[in-house]
Amino acid sequence: MHSERNEVDMPGFAMSIRHATRRLIRSPLFLAATLATLALGIGANTAIFSVVHAVLLRPLPYPNPERLVHVWESTSGHGTVSPPDFADFRSLNDVFQDAAAHYNTGLTLTGEGSAQQLSGVAATPSLFSILGVRPEIGRVFQPGEAIPGNEHVVILSDALWRRRFGGSRTVLGHSIRLDGVGYRVVGVLPHDFRYAEGADLWIPAAFTAQDMATQRGAHYLTVLARLRPGVTLEQANVQARTLAARLEKEYPDTNTGVRARVVGLRDDMVGDYRRALLVLAGAVGLVLLIACANVANLFLVRAVGRDRELAVRTALGARRWHLVRELLTESLLLAFAGGLLGLVVATWITGGLVALQSRSVPRLGQAHLDAAVLAFTAGVTLLTGLLFGMLPAWQASRHRDLGERLKAGRGLSEGVGRNRLRGALIVGELAVALLLLAGAGLLARSFLNLHRVDLGFRTDHVLTFSVSLPDNGYSEPARRRQFGRQLEGVTRLDQAHHGNGLPLSGLS
Repeated sequence: MHSERNEVDMPGFAMSIRHATRRLIRSPLFLAATLATLALGIGANTAIFSVVHAVLLRPLPYPNPERLVHVWESTSGHGTVSPPDFADFRSLNDVFQDAAAHYNTGLTLTGEGSAQQLSGVAATPSLFSILGVRPEIGRVFQPGEAIPGNEHVVILSDALWRRRFGGSRTVLGHSIRLDGVGYRVVGVLPHDFRYAEGADLWIPAAFTAQDMATQRGAHYLTVLARLRPGVTLEQANVQARTLAARLEKEYPDTNTGVRARVVGLRDDMVGDYRRALLVLAGAVGLVLLIACANVANLFLVRAVGRDRELAVRTALGARRWHLVRELLTESLLLAFAGGLLGLVVATWITGGLVALQSRSVPRLGQAHLDAAVLAFTAGVTLLTGLLFGMLPAWQASRHRDLGERLKAGRGLSEGVGRNRLRGALIVGELAVALLLLAGAGLLARSFLNLHRVDLGFRTDHVLTFSVSLPDNGYSEPARRRQFGRQLEGVTRLDQAHHGNGLPLSGLS
């Protein structure tokens, strides 16, 4: 009996799909309005989920990423670490499997075409082993290359390798000049390496004995560590705080008030963006609910015109389930078409978000429509079709007084129940819309208040920039101050002669 029922039902479903398709094509205005509403609602949700998935949900591309942590120390919450303090943190062998430090530096590449200012990172050799990164070609740093005098080797990013050296493997062993000093290329990082995103190249961080003796108060290192198996973040924080308290007693001149904190790498990368993204996801979810309410109202209005038809079919013996199935088939077909259009809309929105904010939001540049996002879209599409189709289908198929329905003119009587349902949908839609409007108003007011804050100085026609001077030739503070005075003097002279120079401040 069960197999016979399936043999009967399957052709019925196919027929329902054909009939629903024909009815929708015969109503082009209804079809266009519904598809546009669904495409915007599903597309916005898909785009925001692709961002949330890339930033918050997708695992970091490293072995056992849950054990990767950043170590910070400061007088108030979040700050970099000094080289001697880093050495002390690295000695916590019962907590950290290993630790590495790095800092950003600007480097000028010369001798390979025109001079180019590059973004560099100086890192201890242990960084790449902690991250479990294997180079695309060549090798990573060796421990001996962190010794002063042996540090003139460089690892290129994939982007710089392809842009400047044409992706040629002959670059290995080649000497390039950075800030006037020769560095030997020993490796190229993979194209998907994203730690310290935006770095063009990497050089070893080499600390001299003088650095370790005099830089206890010089905080400029970012410390990355890998927890030992079984060690929790809470245990690591206890050990770090204990060490910070001991250093405060041993070095009161530099470490008084300095506290230590261990934070998971993912949480540290995301920071305050987690709350903002979740709020944004909730907002676009409400937009989808409004879209569903709009489409449900359109279906209820459309059902008024079909009321006499459904009454005739009921009088001829059609079961309620058959009517519901046919109406639901129509709503699911629309949801499927709206989901396909929503993918196009999501592609546009995601591309725009990545183009606008990829440098400020961590891992946003990795947002794209992958398998997880497509699965989310499929689920949202199915749920949307059921949400806006179930209530109208159930209401339209109710067994009311068939005599009155058959005698009534087409579309002249909607019925009390249907009016109540439409009223409830409209009330819910207005409530959600007002909630979104209030939130948008608060955001706009906060934005305007930020722009109206009195900074105590004029910001119009004022630019800021930094000048990175190479150690080669400018290692002495006196030489750096002299360069600043010379640059400021040249600019003032140009202003006096042409009236278009910029007055400078803060370079000396």
